[in-house]
Amino acid sequence: MRKTGGRCADCHLADDVHDGEFGPDCARCHSDSSFQEVRSLQ
Repeated sequence: MRKTGGRCADCHLADDVHDGEFGPDCARCHSDSSFQEVRSLQ
């Protein structure tokens, strides 16, 4: 088995449609139950 990181970006950096603009902490805006669900940054 391969050891994986604890952040979304550890595996999904190439999938980042924001091109790193919001940093590697996807949980600031997205949840792991539904990535489509987005929290407000305000």
